[in-house]
Amino acid sequence: MKKVIFYFIWLVAGLAFAQPSNPPKVPFHFVNYWWDCKLKNEDFKSFSMQIKIEGNISDSDHIYIAPINGKINQIDFYGGLQTNTGGWKSKVPQNRTWVGRGGIFSRWAEDRTTPIDINYADGELGTLFESASYEGSFVSVRRNASWNNGNFRYEIKKLSQYQEPEKFAWYGAYLVDEDKQSSIEIGRLRFNGDYFKLQSFASFIEAYRTNKNGIPNMKISFKSPVINDQPCGNTSVYVVYPQNGYEPYTRYAETHLEGDWVVGSISGKKIEGPKKDVRLFLQRNQR
Repeated sequence: MKKVIFYFIWLVAGLAFAQPSNPPKVPFHFVNYWWDCKLKNEDFKSFSMQIKIEGNISDSDHIYIAPINGKINQIDFYGGLQTNTGGWKSKVPQNRTWVGRGGIFSRWAEDRTTPIDINYADGELGTLFESASYEGSFVSVRRNASWNNGNFRYEIKKLSQYQEPEKFAWYGAYLVDEDKQSSIEIGRLRFNGDYFKLQSFASFIEAYRTNKNGIPNMKISFKSPVINDQPCGNTSVYVVYPQNGYEPYTRYAETHLEGDWVVGSISGKKIEGPKKDVRLFLQRNQR
């Protein structure tokens, strides 16, 4: 009888601890932060957001920390930090390589289906490229960046604008390590048009692939954005815990404010209860 009881306890313990907790479907957005910023409808010249990363995040965790996911003139784009990024070393030949932790900047076709020429992407030595259609037609630049726990700033800047023979502008993405006082250019993307309006945008934290080690314990903080070198000021953020395309609703993230920082705390522990999105009001943004 003692052997049976011991075996039952061992089996229960194995079920409880042997398998790490993973989202049931990937890509999985832990949380989205939709920013209410009056400056977003101006002619778009620059974006800057500070990010604070704390936790036990490994290169194999497949975590994407995106300070911006939005639209420029109805064109979807996003940018941020990934734990394992890759792309083509050159536009031709298109040989994929993986470079570990890095930064990314991507845009989609206006209709999300028309192929985008790889020459809509550019960058200095070390920039990786990709143009594909497996997530809708997109073009992307990526670059190795050895980020870890610490303080960073993700920036997008309009670099140049042309009127002839076509109207378009180049935007560059940059990752600044504020602790080391260093910066890298991730790469540049082309957007057509003559007036560039930044429309609604969000920040998010995502598991983009299944991780055999489960969800890492992490705390990711986003500071209220700066657009066209102007702080958003008194603003609010709408916190959304997405459905992620399946039932039942599952959540692993919690959010709170620390001044003008929006703090997302994430772990493998599932948070029970009904779906609950909330609007938080921030203090005035100080640069």
